[in-house]
Amino acid sequence: MTRLILSFFLAALSVHAAEITHYYDEPGRRYLTLSSNGARVEVQVRFAYDPGSMSVWDGNGERKDGLVLFAATVPEEGMDRGPFFTAKTSESKAQIAFRAEKPDQPDPGIRGEFRRISDEKRLQLAKKEFLAAEDRLELAWKNATRDGRPADKALVPDWKLRWPKLRSLWMKNAYSPPSAPMPDARPGLMAKTPVATPADKDGTYWLKMAQVTMLAYSFNEQRVDPKHSGGWDGEYDDGFGGHVSIRKAKDGR
Repeated sequence: MTRLILSFFLAALSVHAAEITHYYDEPGRRYLTLSSNGARVEVQVRFAYDPGSMSVWDGNGERKDGLVLFAATVPEEGMDRGPFFTAKTSESKAQIAFRAEKPDQPDPGIRGEFRRISDEKRLQLAKKEFLAAEDRLELAWKNATRDGRPADKALVPDWKLRWPKLRSLWMKNAYSPPSAPMPDARPGLMAKTPVATPADKDGTYWLKMAQVTMLAYSFNEQRVDPKHSGGWDGEYDDGFGGHVSIRKAKDGR
C-alpha cells in the first residue's frame, strides 16, 4: 500500500501544470493566450471587436530555439492547417509573424505585436469589457422599446425580469473558479485542500459575464423581418444555443 501511495505521489509530481501567459493588443483589441506544457504550446487569439465577443482563432505548435512554431488547430488529423506562424516572446511582448516570406494563404488576423499583461491588468480589462457589454444591452432594450414592433416592445419588461436568472444559469455551465493548493510549511508533506479564487477577483469570470451579456444584447438587437407573413412556420433561436424548427403537417397539425 505504501508503495502504491508513493507511486501516485511521484506520478503527480511528474505532471506539470500548463504555464499560461496573457498578452493584449490594445489598438487592435485582440487578446493572445499562450498555454505552455513543456515544448508543447496552445495558442488562442480572441478578437474583442465587440464587448464580450466569442470570436477566436485556435492554434498549437512547439517551442524551439526561442520561437513558437504553430498553425491552426484542426478537428481531424491530415486536414489543411493553413499557413504556419512564429511567435517570438520576451518578458514584455509577443510578436507573431508568418514563418514563410510568401505564404500561400492569407493571415486570419493574428499577426502583429501583443503586450504582456499581468493578472491584475487582465482583471481590469475584463471588468471594463463587461460594463461595456451591459451598456450595449441597455441600449438594445431601449431601442426595442422605441423602434421595435408592438410585440417586441411588450417583451422587453419580461426579458429584463428574467435576465438575472438566465445569466446565472448560463454562468453555472460556462464558469468554474480556479483553485490553487495551499502551501504546507512542513517539508515532505503534500499541499492542503485547494482553495477557490473568489470569482470577482478572476478575469475569466468577468470575461464570461461579458460574453453571456453579449449573447443577450445580440439577441435583443434582432428585429423580426417586417416582410414575414406572421405565420408560425420557420426557424427560431434563443441566442443561447437553443433552436426550434416549426413546420405545419399536411393534416394541419
